[in-house]
Amino acid sequence: MTTVLYFTFVLSLTPYLILFAQIVSSLWIKKVSNKEPTPKKEFSAPVSFILTCYNEEKHFFRKINSLLDEQDWIEGSEIIIVSGGSTDSTDELLKTFENHPFVQLHRFEKRVSKIAGINYAVKFAKNDFFVFSDFRQEMKPGSVHILMNNFSDPQIGTVTATLVDSKNASQPSFARSLMNKMGWQTSQHSSCLSIFGALYAQRKTNFREIPEDLLFDDLYVTASVLGQDTRLIQEKNAIIYDFNFLQYYDKERMMRLTRGLLLFLFLHFDVIRKIPFRLRIQFLIFKYMKLLFPFSLLLLMVSLTLLLALGEYLVPFAVAFCTVLFLSIPATQKILLQTLKFHFYFGLAIVRYISGRERSVFWEKLKIDR
Repeated sequence: MTTVLYFTFVLSLTPYLILFAQIVSSLWIKKVSNKEPTPKKEFSAPVSFILTCYNEEKHFFRKINSLLDEQDWIEGSEIIIVSGGSTDSTDELLKTFENHPFVQLHRFEKRVSKIAGINYAVKFAKNDFFVFSDFRQEMKPGSVHILMNNFSDPQIGTVTATLVDSKNASQPSFARSLMNKMGWQTSQHSSCLSIFGALYAQRKTNFREIPEDLLFDDLYVTASVLGQDTRLIQEKNAIIYDFNFLQYYDKERMMRLTRGLLLFLFLHFDVIRKIPFRLRIQFLIFKYMKLLFPFSLLLLMVSLTLLLALGEYLVPFAVAFCTVLFLSIPATQKILLQTLKFHFYFGLAIVRYISGRERSVFWEKLKIDR
């Protein structure tokens, strides 16, 4: 019995160890690889900016003006906006650009999902490169040109910008910095494992229509590009600003994230199967291993409780000591408590998905932005 419990204890730690191993390997890939990355050259081609619009009165002019600014505008480019169902003054603001030579407006009376809007807008795009962007996040001037320079390498099909904490933040969050460094390192010689839907560029030949039974366009685009014979990279110097990581990933976001991951896994695993085997394993670990954490925590608690009941104190006391130690240090206390909250939200979302209560693809604006 004791052997079984120790095995269960080790098993409960396995998902954490696997994810940790991938993080370490991603951070050290540059040191173990002898392959030199292809140097970037100046590259400029007209782009079609694709934006979907719903209740964006607070960010509307800032976003459009930033794209039209000479630091990011490329001659011959166009801006395609799909708007539907706004209940604020967004539709009135759109009229400002009705006769603009570089702006296409497509309005719908009913709400249009972001994915449906993207699929619709692409049909009207005339250029060979697309730049997808959201209204809310602010873009560092010059980021579009920096993204485009990467296409001087014909093997690169999609380039995502780097998402950072608010430009007013004195220090970037640890989690955001870690994920960005992983993306930069893997981009040097291979492909990164995610894009930021707030700003990324793509060759027209790499675009695939996004299924509308999904919640997240960026998750599908990531898997789709990895399954093609081109690279997906993260550009370090193209910047978009967002909320602090812990502020952004609240209960609502975590529940939505889990639902989006599960919808894609069960409805479109065929897209994941097209990813080359090694990249596929990395993708599954990076995206889905965290969904095992609630079950791992449950196994951990059960095994430790039963070990105590059988008079085995060493491992339970060691785990309890480490937990108390982390909680006594302010720097790690916040991380540990937030991690436990993530476990709970992941578990709750999984239960709701399995029960059939939470499988909606309806895209509601995050409360943090209201």
